[in-house]
Amino acid sequence: KRYDVMRMSVSADSRQSQWAQAAEKLGLAILWPGYRTRPYGNPCDEAYLNEVLAEVASDYDLDSARLYLYGICSSGMTASMEAVRNPERYAALAHLNPVLHRVKNRYDDNGEFDTFPAYRAWLRATDPVIPLAALRDLPVWIIHDGVDPGHGPLAHAVNYVQEARAAGGRPRFDRNRSPPPVRFVIHEQQLNWLAQHRRGNPKSLEFSSSVAAGPLSRVFAERFILVEATGGTDADRAANEKLSAAFQAAWRSTNGVSCRVMADYDLTDEEEEQSHLVLLGNERTNRIWEKVAPALPIAIAKDGITVDGRHFQGTGLAIQAWFPHPTQPGKKVALLGGADLGKIAFGTLELALDGWFDFAIWDQKSGRLQLIAAERYDDL
Repeated sequence: KRYDVMRMSVSADSRQSQWAQAAEKLGLAILWPGYRTRPYGNPCDEAYLNEVLAEVASDYDLDSARLYLYGICSSGMTASMEAVRNPERYAALAHLNPVLHRVKNRYDDNGEFDTFPAYRAWLRATDPVIPLAALRDLPVWIIHDGVDPGHGPLAHAVNYVQEARAAGGRPRFDRNRSPPPVRFVIHEQQLNWLAQHRRGNPKSLEFSSSVAAGPLSRVFAERFILVEATGGTDADRAANEKLSAAFQAAWRSTNGVSCRVMADYDLTDEEEEQSHLVLLGNERTNRIWEKVAPALPIAIAKDGITVDGRHFQGTGLAIQAWFPHPTQPGKKVALLGGADLGKIAFGTLELALDGWFDFAIWDQKSGRLQLIAAERYDDL
């Protein structure tokens, strides 16, 4: 038996039986994977969806001509980014009250990073409205009913429709105001509309999400190991333990689960082949950092840090950066450290959300923590 799979993300209090009945009526299979963090098109959203789709594809015979996306509220961002990243995969896309513009990050409201070109480039690269509007062959239907205050802004939908029509597309757009008791009627209408579409000349389905490029947040979208430093002085080890605990707390806050942690002397060759590595400390204190350091374009000294050909002068500088693993194709190493862990600080450790850069340099100049550089690599 062949199944149509519809990716969707809805609130936990939705009536699952209604969705099941609608799917049965239309001969669909509804895949509702949920999400790890707020679903705003981050790399972890993409990786998680690909993992779920790969598992489903291993158990069911999916019809590659009838794969659909349905985004409701904030999951409209994830569905839109998925369509942009994999335009050959889906036959149609439907939205209800969607968030469509990139919800930037927690720093954007105060304009803290506006002066960084890399930040502005990241915003453009992760906002799906313009590239989605350019996909003229993808049927799109948006309904905005305004029933749920605080859900996707009407302005997002209007902006997308204007951009799509300007690009020669013909998205369907409806503004309804229906009382909550008949809300599921809208879902059924959109499910039925999606099910009518077929993709011509569909390609075989592949669900790989590994990406060789950045930004830093991509390291945390796939399997990784936090590698603690065990070398150096007693003060070095105490500072490493403090940094490790802070990172783990930030990860739990972002993702609701613990991450895998290993001491540098416990990391096996097999683990290194299978996982990205997040290395704490520096070349002097972390054995794995010491091993890969000769092949990486970074040097940490007491009076400054050089990375990717650029030198940053100052004492007490801290770096967050990623590089391709020099001996493990397809894997990355992320470095979180500085010359003296006891004298450095980072503006954020929730890097699955905030790692919009390839590398960042933090400085506690005059007792005030500052981001003095945040860049994208020109070439590695």
